[in-house]
Amino acid sequence: MKKERRLSTDILLYQQFTKAEDYHQKYYLRRFPRAAAPLIDYYGSEEKFAESWFAARMNAVAAGYLSVSKVKEEVEQRGNPREKSGLISLINQVKW
Repeated sequence: MKKERRLSTDILLYQQFTKAEDYHQKYYLRRFPRAAAPLIDYYGSEEKFAESWFAARMNAVAAGYLSVSKVKEEVEQRGNPREKSGLISLINQVKW
């Protein structure tokens, strides 16, 4: 006799986030050390670099999911003029 069983999956609320090891942060960007180094210097620490929205966007560029011109557009739409100037300068310094 064959019994019919139902498969179920519990969906739970988010409880805890575990951050990956540092070497996994901005993985694609780190594959281009000459591109990552100026950003790490700009942010002053690995932690600030890893948490940066800009480094996340440049990581997407390194992975091929986003264009540099799109990142420049996003920089122009964000933040104060001093930050914009610094980030545009960083984009221009990046060597792939």
